[in-house]
Amino acid sequence: SVAEQFNDELVRRGIKGWKAFNLGKAGGRLVPMVYVYARLLPLKPDVVVYGDNFPYYMETNAGADNLQGEDYEFLGRVFSVTQQTRSIWEGFEATLREHGLYTGFARSPRNVGKSFMRLQPDDSLSGVLAGLLTKPRNQFTELDHPLPLRYARYRRWETDEPRLPKFYNPDPGFSYLQGVRLMGEMQRQHGGKMFMYYSPQFDHRGDTVYNTGLEKIFGSYLDANKIAHTSLVELPLVPVIDTYDGHHQTVDGNRKIASALLDRMIEQGLLK
Repeated sequence: SVAEQFNDELVRRGIKGWKAFNLGKAGGRLVPMVYVYARLLPLKPDVVVYGDNFPYYMETNAGADNLQGEDYEFLGRVFSVTQQTRSIWEGFEATLREHGLYTGFARSPRNVGKSFMRLQPDDSLSGVLAGLLTKPRNQFTELDHPLPLRYARYRRWETDEPRLPKFYNPDPGFSYLQGVRLMGEMQRQHGGKMFMYYSPQFDHRGDTVYNTGLEKIFGSYLDANKIAHTSLVELPLVPVIDTYDGHHQTVDGNRKIASALLDRMIEQGLLK
């Protein structure tokens, strides 16, 4: 993970006194991460780093149906520490309710099948071959996929995403991004810091409209709420070596992300 590579990078540079922990839920969106953060608040983390493959954070209603009723009651109590955080929480929760917050039970994110690595039945030919290849792969390579080895469709590494003439804001009013603002406000309560970054996206490298929109529109919102941020969308990752689909990274890719994050966090005074 990026956190593991971040710790290795700290050691390589001789920076002491810091330790990164990967607390992300595989496939988790913003709501589950806000919940994890709320559970960890008694530890008073020095810096919370939130990375997103924009705009993944808000898909499927930000993953709201991964939590149950009692979880939301817990969040309401935690975020009522001040009038300001209560107000932000109520606004965030109202957005979730508007799009169908409660389902009566927790469900996994509804993104199975959307991934380029479509899961195959274990008894399929693909499944058998994957099982045979996984062990030697893990023994003799550093490549560490977040999912079991599967055959992926071939992708063209030329930029094949259509370029939009103007930036499309999928979160008008930043109603979902309030969740990040909420964590930032809670961090300030105990003197901690918040840092958000946009993950590398191969298909958006060189997309001036997209990258400028992220910086000017979403960056302005984060600036207004005193949340440090940076974009790694255009980080030069090498196909196959650093990224195996343009959105998910290999160990080498995560190492480059960790190094870039450390540089930018130091530049912004988050680490010393």
